Amino acid sequence: MINEIIAVWDENKIRSDELKNYFNLINIPFINISIKYNTVTEYPKEAEIKETSAVFLSFDSDEGSIAKAVNISTFIKLTNKACLIVLICDKDINFNVFYRPSISPCGVICRPFTLQFLESIFEEVIAELQRLKQEPQNRQNKNIKENDTFNVKIGGNHYSFFYRDILFFEAQTKKVAVKTFGQEVCFYDAIETIAEHLPPYFIRCHRSYIININHIKSTHLGDNMICLKDNSRIPISRSYKGDVRQVVKENSGGSQIALHV
Repeated sequence: MINEIIAVWDENKIRSDELKNYFNLINIPFINISIKYNTVTEYPKEAEIKETSAVFLSFDSDEGSIAKAVNISTFIKLTNKACLIVLICDKDINFNVFYRPSISPCGVICRPFTLQFLESIFEEVIAELQRLKQEPQNRQNKNIKENDTFNVKIGGNHYSFFYRDILFFEAQTKKVAVKTFGQEVCFYDAIETIAEHLPPYFIRCHRSYIININHIKSTHLGDNMICLKDNSRIPISRSYKGDVRQVVKENSGGSQIALHV
């Protein structure tokens, strides 16, 4: 289980509670992420920053509040370089004071904002946290050779599949199905566990699916669907749509992948 703490910080207690209510209305299917909302009205402590993955920092537009927000943002990055910062503020402030190497916010939300916009930013933050978590594992998985195999034991039977031949993995209640062009085998496991040990050419496109990008025939982002070379139709969820779009664009140049938006 990946545990991420998302913090909502605002020195204005009433506005801080309003922000928390906004966040509680967001409906996004998160996988392997446990989210807690810390509403902090005072200067954040070092221990809080170290355990926080992303901060939504809300502040006023007066000179004193902006200066305090800059100091807090700088302190966050000095304490926890990997922490993502999203600014929530009035649109008439000078953002240049925040765009510096020591802060580098990943997003800005200007008041007034809609729940839909907040949800889109929040979803992107989660996607980025997932990507950052996967990077070390992906570097390790690059050592998997083309002829290496995925092995599973079911009862007294042993099954072995070349990674290159696997089309996709599908979560099915308490089981996972592994599908190739001519075979499908189900076994007890969690798809999250499987994802941790796959080569980098496997991507998560849905809470229930991990696909081999080398077997994509076409991607239909408007219909939230991927068509594989065996004509399997795999859904794309909102949480992974951005990742799918990026991976397909990066790999479509040297393949026959068709991208439809």
